[in-house]
Amino acid sequence: MSASCHLSSRNLCSILLSGSLMLGLGAAAFAQQEAAPKPPAYNKVIGEVTSIDPSGSKMSVKQDGGVVIDVPLDANTSFMLVPPGEKDLRKATRIELKDLVTGDRVYARSRKVEGQDQTPAVSVIVMSRNDVAQQQAKSREDWQKRGLAGKVAAVDPAAKTITITLQTAAGPKPLVVDTDDKTTFRRYSPDSVKFADAKPSQLAEIAPGNNLRVLGDKSEDGARIHAEQIVSGSFRNIAGTIVSVDAANHQIKLNDLITKKPVTVTVNDDTNLRKLAPWMAGMIARLQSGGAAAGPGAPGAAGAANASVPQRPAGGGQWQGGSGGAAGGQGGGQWQGGQGGAGGPGGGMGRMDPNQMLDRAPHFELADLKPGDALVISSSNGSDPSRATAITVVAGVEPILAAAPAGGANRQSSAGAGGGMWNLDMAMPQ
Repeated sequence: MSASCHLSSRNLCSILLSGSLMLGLGAAAFAQQEAAPKPPAYNKVIGEVTSIDPSGSKMSVKQDGGVVIDVPLDANTSFMLVPPGEKDLRKATRIELKDLVTGDRVYARSRKVEGQDQTPAVSVIVMSRNDVAQQQAKSREDWQKRGLAGKVAAVDPAAKTITITLQTAAGPKPLVVDTDDKTTFRRYSPDSVKFADAKPSQLAEIAPGNNLRVLGDKSEDGARIHAEQIVSGSFRNIAGTIVSVDAANHQIKLNDLITKKPVTVTVNDDTNLRKLAPWMAGMIARLQSGGAAAGPGAPGAAGAANASVPQRPAGGGQWQGGSGGAAGGQGGGQWQGGQGGAGGPGGGMGRMDPNQMLDRAPHFELADLKPGDALVISSSNGSDPSRATAITVVAGVEPILAAAPAGGANRQSSAGAGGGMWNLDMAMPQ
């Protein structure tokens, strides 16, 4: 039996997509054969192919942690292509090095030899970049249809339940998340903004105040959801106005609106930079100030904000459901509702998901920002409150911050709507 056959009963698709790996070497069988030799030890490299040497002597692989490593190859290296979802190597297709392209996901194994850092790979299991893209698209679609996101309000280890707070058009709503032994848990790494770097986790790691996404089927009354997958993390949200922008060094300096202290925010290649359209920011501002019932002309700061926010034009692709919608527009897209305007019958905002709205907002460049612009930023929790590495930066949020209560008394985190209306920090699992 070849070395690669040891993986025939493993979920290879999961290994290649998530980077997690569990190897079973048949220890129980060997325990009954004391004289049997120990199986060889292997070095393992999992990641994305970044380059292939023209001589065929090596390939460079960017591991999920971001480190690029050269994997030696030789004439004895075997290459096996695994189709999406396949769990058995016997159904894999044998390919050659020339069939690999940059962007492919690979799991390369090489024998450990004392005195040598890296020996040529014995086997390379491959998932093509096209298959990876299709798998991620399918997963994202499933999370958009059956996934929910909220803040953790309580955890009951004995009952294996988590209560989260959902932000809805009618205001905050509790949802009980039921877990069992089949529920899979992953948790964002404190030093990474990528979902690919999320680590296997467990219920015990989840605490009140965490952000959480859950995939599963809701009960008929909508009060509970049976979790198939849970992704959690602890994050920091910041809202502030820009003092300066250093595009060359990928940094933004801003004044935190709550702490009144300066914060230096670093942006990297993984940071999600999005700018809300005025009508979109106005819609969220209305929800922040009391939901659809507040409507244009509501008293206080929200009314002032609503009066100055352009309404979404009729037509287009950001609405779902009947005519009218929340701002009086018509057409299909990201909203579901019935007849009437922002304060009328039907409300038009019954199933808004600001996370999906954010996914569809246009990207911007750091150089597009200028002093005085308002931002909502999410980052992982760090030890230095004066510095942060951004997971998501959202511009065009002036109407949202203007609609928040004076002094921020009812704001969540420091970001007002940024902390409460959606989970900026929770990248959509793929």
